[in-house]
Amino acid sequence: MLHIIKLLLIFSILACAGCTAICRIDGPYEGKVVDAETKQPLEGVVVLGVWHKTQPNFAGSTFKIYDSIEMLTGKNGEFKIPGKGLMLLSNIDEIDLVIFKAQYNKIEGRWSDFKTNIGSKNIHWDGDKAIFYLSKLNYNDRKKRSLGLPLFLDTKKMRNLIFEINKDLKELGYDLYIEDLN
Repeated sequence: MLHIIKLLLIFSILACAGCTAICRIDGPYEGKVVDAETKQPLEGVVVLGVWHKTQPNFAGSTFKIYDSIEMLTGKNGEFKIPGKGLMLLSNIDEIDLVIFKAQYNKIEGRWSDFKTNIGSKNIHWDGDKAIFYLSKLNYNDRKKRSLGLPLFLDTKKMRNLIFEINKDLKELGYDLYIEDLN
């Protein structure tokens, strides 16, 4: 009995010291991207998933990139990110997504935030599968938006995102393009 109490105490201390979860299953993350107006699937949309690692320190906690994955949607507009599986005593956060295609709005955020954003016109749910609605933007709205890259991420792991951003910048008449920074 004493061993069980010691184990529970250790798990509690670790959880309070910055572990985001004692036990959880990460992924899979499934979704579909469609045109908001036509409701047709969008092929070739960049889906960039990034996992962060929470590192506790004396001032709270900091976040560091743990891993990332980039893919393009297929003809049916669908994507599936496998996730990291069973996470025990892990300080790896849930996935953050960036969903982008030239000429369209960009959607970005944490997976669980998408789930709690019920009523959003950009995201609907079909069971555990997210349906993302991208709206085509006019020239002026495209000029106003920010197309920044996720910070501290290896640009070799986001080549498709860089390509789509450069495509958008070129269509808008800009001479400055994002280069592979590595």
